[in-house]
Amino acid sequence: MMLDLRALSRRIDSGRLREWAFAGFFFDLTGAAYLHVMAGDFAGAPPAIVLTALLVATYLIGAKAAAPADVNAAPGALQASGA
Repeated sequence: MMLDLRALSRRIDSGRLREWAFAGFFFDLTGAAYLHVMAGDFAGAPPAIVLTALLVATYLIGAKAAAPADVNAAPGALQASGA
């Protein structure tokens, strides 16, 4: 988990490392929520569920920010329109 924190806290160009860090946190948090419920500790499940929701939201916002502006634009279309 400490390696996941290091991977997510730094601006790393390796998208694959960040994907695995998010996946690791997702499995940890969903497993924690599941095990709390199965053990009968229903008060311990909501924090894990809330943190999972925040993790998914962070992942989706980061993926949207990293996406190209216009996927359907032809290569060099922005350069040609400015000249």
